[in-house]
This record gives sequence, structure tokens and C-alpha cells, in this order.
Amino acid sequence: MGRLFPPSDGRLLSRKGGVPVIPTGERETLAQLKGDEAVLEREVQAARREAAAVLERAHREAEAIAAEELLQAEREVQALRAKAAEETDRALADAQAAVLAQAEELRRRAARNHERAAARAIEVVTGGTA
Repeated sequence: MGRLFPPSDGRLLSRKGGVPVIPTGERETLAQLKGDEAVLEREVQAARREAAAVLERAHREAEAIAAEELLQAEREVQALRAKAAEETDRALADAQAAVLAQAEELRRRAARNHERAAARAIEVVTGGTA
């Protein structure tokens, strides 16, 4: 009866212990592939470091822009508050002037009414027409 070998996956095995046999041309290709893999790994690491640095710079720039915009917004708020305060002061001054004008008109009317009331009182007291 003949010897049965395990199913093959296409690799050549040595007769001693089943260690794979790699032809010389394939060894050179494997060595080249391993070298290429190492180079690619270094390039990937460098690209990751560069991407991290770009991301960090973009983050710092975004923070700087946000800080500048915040300062600008605060300046605008201060300007709006100052304008509102001026308008409030102007409105208050206008209201005070209107109150003073109304008070003066009331004083004049009261003086006229006082004169008429006094004349009427004298007329009532003296029993005659004034």
C-alpha cells in the first residue's frame, strides 16, 4: 500500500518534519515584500504623525478664531449697551422736560383758577357781583 500524504495547500514541504521549502526566487520576493512592508509601515506612521500635527494646528487656529469672534461679540455688546444707555438717558431727559412743561402749565392754570376762585369768594362774601 502506498503512503498517504496530507492534503496540500500548494506549499512545498521538506521531507524532514514538514518544514516549508521556499524556492530562492520566492525568498527574494518575500524579502522584498517584507522590506516594502516595513517602508510602508514607517510611511503610515509618518502620515499619522503629520495628520495629528495638522489636526492640532487646525484645532489651535479654530480656538484662536473663536476667541477673536468672542472678543468682537463682546465689543459689539458693549457698544449696544452704551447706545441703549444713551437712548435711555435721552428718553429720560425728554420725559423730565415734558413733566416740567406739564407742571408749569398746571401751575399757570392753578394761578388763574386761584384768581377766579378768590374773586368768586369775594363776590359770595360781599354778596355782590364782581
